[in-house]
Amino acid sequence: ISLTVTIIECNKVRKVPEPYHTSALSGKAWLIELLLGHLEWIHCELGVHAHVFMRLVDKLHELKHNDSKFVSLEEQVRIFLY
Repeated sequence: ISLTVTIIECNKVRKVPEPYHTSALSGKAWLIELLLGHLEWIHCELGVHAHVFMRLVDKLHELKHNDSKFVSLEEQVRIFLY
């Protein structure tokens, strides 16, 4: 009986789950969603947090790397990290 009570008590204090993989987007729209969405999305998908990603993009801009004809530098970095 004490095991049952323990299980019931543990279930009461559980956090409400937060939806995680919910995107139907791709490309630039997906990148924007990663940057503005759940704090762990970008870290899970690209292996870096948003501030690190943006610092890397800024540093590449400083080194004169630019958008290509059809792909932004941010998307190029996302593809590289993914």
